[in-house]
Amino acid sequence: MKKWLSLIGIALCAVSCEEAPVYQSTGTERLNHPVGMAIVGSYGIVVNSNITLGQNSGGLIAIDLSSDQLLLETLIPIPSFGGHFVVDSGMQRIYIPDKENDALLVYKYDIPGSGGLPISFSKVSVPSPIEPGISNGIEVDENPSSAVLVSDSLLGEVVMVANQLTGSVSVISTNTLTATDLDAHADYNGRRLLTALNFTQEKKFPGQGAYRLVQEPSTKLVYVTSTSSNVVYVVDPSDLGIEAAIDFSSLAGSLRGTRGLAFDGLGKGYIIHKGLKSMIVFDSSSIVNNGANYELVTPSIISVVGLGQDPEDIVIDSGLIFVSHLGEESVYVYSLSTLALQAKVFLQEGADPLQVIVDSGNGRFYTSNFFSNSFSVFDLGSYLFVKDIE
Repeated sequence: MKKWLSLIGIALCAVSCEEAPVYQSTGTERLNHPVGMAIVGSYGIVVNSNITLGQNSGGLIAIDLSSDQLLLETLIPIPSFGGHFVVDSGMQRIYIPDKENDALLVYKYDIPGSGGLPISFSKVSVPSPIEPGISNGIEVDENPSSAVLVSDSLLGEVVMVANQLTGSVSVISTNTLTATDLDAHADYNGRRLLTALNFTQEKKFPGQGAYRLVQEPSTKLVYVTSTSSNVVYVVDPSDLGIEAAIDFSSLAGSLRGTRGLAFDGLGKGYIIHKGLKSMIVFDSSSIVNNGANYELVTPSIISVVGLGQDPEDIVIDSGLIFVSHLGEESVYVYSLSTLALQAKVFLQEGADPLQVIVDSGNGRFYTSNFFSNSFSVFDLGSYLFVKDIE
């Protein structure tokens, strides 16, 4: 069953499921379907997904943010089909969901790097690797799409991974680098995303479509969005159970797809709904650990803001809300206090801005352009285009 679902997951990406051959550098590799960037000091860490298998592998590479230059000498090969990753700056680790092998890959970064490099990357071996040839891969469930670092769980600091095909959340201890088995089903280890209404479907996949993971800063609950439903699941790190499922169907009807999610730290959540082409602002302060798991909750809606075509990512920073749009190659900028539109920023040559990254200390924001193999750079004060990194 697990292998069968893996093949479906690769097919959904519209690419071959053949294993990528051994990486052989040609000296010309640059960005290759980047899924995003994480800022560490004056560097940006980038994961190349190689989702079309146009190259021999995916890659880890760095950008010098002081000059907005791609550091080609830092590139190392990694498996293809990397997902939304997370960086632990305390342990200097990078955790990458690997859709090719249904694994969480663990890497280390060093600043300054080895061999005279400004920053370098290396594998971190794990106790029980998913395969002998993948010494840094921890097995998770089907089609892992994103990861989040959670410091205050039942198991201490963990990485939670959203698995799209099985509709589950895998939990990996950063101390032991092992996954905790939270599922009685022999083939899986993640917590199945269920509600009180579909609890009897534990042998099926009611939470299919699990996409992005975000922790609410006040309640510490972890929210899981979905590409295929109007339900946002809420995981309680203190007991690793499903605290609630927030159903947006009363607002969205038959239109589906919750994508990016952000919190303002003041008790409000901001969720991007692809089907509605809207940003939904809801009261997150009322969703707490009340001792009753698997509750189906109707959200308290504060506001609904119309967006453009195919909205994807959302970031809150510097008193502003940034929303990227895949369908019109743009970023809309809103005031956090009033929700008033401040600017519509359009990419010059970039395509599919999968992620927005704000570097307020450097006065810039970036978009990770998935299908144009580039990053676009914009001035944070004027919203003007600066350059493309490619």
